[in-house]
Amino acid sequence: MTGVRSVREKPLINPFEYKTISVGADFVDRIEEKKTLRNCMVSGQNVTLYSPRKYGKSSLIHECFRLIGKDCITAYIDMNVINGIGEFASALVESVSRAAYGKAEFFMRDIGNVLSGLRPVIRPEPDGFSVSVKIDEIERDLPDALSLPQKVAERRRKRVVVAIDEFQRIGEFGGGEIERLMRSEIQMQKNVSYVFSGSSVHMLREMFESGDRPFFQSTKMMELELMPPEYFKPYILSRFEETGFPIAPEIADEILALCGGHPQRTKELCFDLWNRAALGRPVPDVGGVKSALLELAKADGYVENAWNSLKAPQRRLLIALATEKDAQIYSSEIIRKYDLKSPSHIQRTIGSLEEKGILYKGKFADPFMMNWAAEAHPD
Repeated sequence: MTGVRSVREKPLINPFEYKTISVGADFVDRIEEKKTLRNCMVSGQNVTLYSPRKYGKSSLIHECFRLIGKDCITAYIDMNVINGIGEFASALVESVSRAAYGKAEFFMRDIGNVLSGLRPVIRPEPDGFSVSVKIDEIERDLPDALSLPQKVAERRRKRVVVAIDEFQRIGEFGGGEIERLMRSEIQMQKNVSYVFSGSSVHMLREMFESGDRPFFQSTKMMELELMPPEYFKPYILSRFEETGFPIAPEIADEILALCGGHPQRTKELCFDLWNRAALGRPVPDVGGVKSALLELAKADGYVENAWNSLKAPQRRLLIALATEKDAQIYSSEIIRKYDLKSPSHIQRTIGSLEEKGILYKGKFADPFMMNWAAEAHPD
């Protein structure tokens, strides 16, 4: 022994976490979108927020919640984990009451004022409490749960903001009847703002833009688009530099060009490149960045499963779109080269790929899929 005490270095933390909701310093500023959504929340304007998967809708909602948290009661419901109308009613009552009251005993003291018919089961939890309600008769019981946000707003003298993510799933639990009851109750709530968000863009827009649906033209439609490079480039450069692994601006440019402003995929690629540097491997040059992205795409279960689920004509069209970026996809030359049959056939194939969420407005929704397709070969 030398007598010298070894000091364990503090482990470095990768600054590009991409699988969790980003708020505060981790939120890459969508300045205009954040301003618009925050203003709608505090002013009572209901919003339908839509985009393909992983564009950052949940992070935008939670960042706005963080900004208005002192002035509003905020509640978030994730429909991905809900499988029935009773679970939805329970989630609504629980999320609003926990945000408003904090502790079970405070909620129980006021329960007679905010729930008139339902008798919820309340269980204390380490981080607050859980609530479950039973919907025996939809027409009788659901309106009681739906009215709770407005009653809480009146009792607590604060605006309540409720965000329901993947809202289009509500149609699975009763179709038009549920939509009708929700619309009837929500339109009377003067002290509650709602954000209805989702990534099944076609279904969500149909709910709010079709004249025969209860929610027709009842919200501000807000599309979340890809991230402009001017937002992302300073963020990427500063995060690499602040953690001791500076990269050249042209590397950041290549990352942004390959990922096309897709928030999650950009962070995922940066996460991988940062890990390489932390392990003592050099950050790739411009050409190596694409190789790193392709490695991630090949290891991504979603990309491979989605590709394997496609029919040959769909694959050929994706290869054409990924390879012939500047060409006219409907030209006779491209149709012959990739055996795309005809312009009408291309239109139908694009429609089917948009329904699957692989294309959005005729373009790739996921840059990993685009780069995968560019490396593939026609069947």
